[in-house]
Amino acid sequence: MKRPACWGLTLSAAGLAVIFLSGHAGDAGARVFGFALASLALVCVTCLIPGSSRLVVGEEGITLNQVLWRQHIRWERLRAFTLIDFDGTGIGLSPAWARYSVGYLVTEEQLPALSRLARKFHGFYGCHGSLPPVDGMSADELVALLNRALASSRRREEEA
Repeated sequence: MKRPACWGLTLSAAGLAVIFLSGHAGDAGARVFGFALASLALVCVTCLIPGSSRLVVGEEGITLNQVLWRQHIRWERLRAFTLIDFDGTGIGLSPAWARYSVGYLVTEEQLPALSRLARKFHGFYGCHGSLPPVDGMSADELVALLNRALASSRRREEEA
């Protein structure tokens, strides 16, 4: 999550600089826009704090800890993890760090719990949801790791 946070921080700082250097910092609209940019910068700085966002793979499932939210997905609700290519066109519309992501497929029982918007968006990529980028690990390595953990969980269930 560090690279998107750095980009957000850079864009926020550039926007604030433009507001102040243009001499419009006192305008009401510029103050509202400046407040929004400063808020974005604060969230981005928080994302850069080590340990502020992480993916935890445990016995019961995976837990996504982000700055503004936390989500836990149990192994029994998952079917598989897939590699998502957000720029399958090959045109280069996505930056390299954002091109690939990890998608997941849920069981049929869990499918109604997903929002229609999320199902439509992720359905375009052949999955039901996606995980945020993980620093220090490529998306294909993470897919392999998560599928091994899922298979291990299934073996433990069968043995019990």
